Amino acid sequence: MVSRVTRRDNIKRFISAGVERVVLPEFVGGTKLADAILKPRVTEFLGGTGLKESLVELDDIPVEETSPLANKTLKELRLPQVYGVILAAIERDGELIIPPLADEKVEPGDILFVVGKKEDLVKLRDICKYRKKF
Repeated sequence: MVSRVTRRDNIKRFISAGVERVVLPEFVGGTKLADAILKPRVTEFLGGTGLKESLVELDDIPVEETSPLANKTLKELRLPQVYGVILAAIERDGELIIPPLADEKVEPGDILFVVGKKEDLVKLRDICKYRKKF
């Protein structure tokens, strides 16, 4: 469940009530505006201004037990060559692995943070049988 709050001091209350994600729109909007001012090229590259279609997207893909990515090293997977994506980080047990090195093994339960063109990310999700829930 996702909930919108208007005051920062309400975030803990919503989380303790069982809300999985709490969004503070003013904070999100302010952060995006600051990024657009301070890092305009990066923001434009990722499509954060909304003025242009993004060149690339950042996505999170959970690795299931049955995923073709599970239990293989990054060297074996060759993500850029085979899938056209770049692995930015792996989240494992709440910890981030940055940068993930070639001998790192992808494990079931990992979340992969990948950067790529939208069509390549869609293909990777299809291969992993992962359907993004919006």
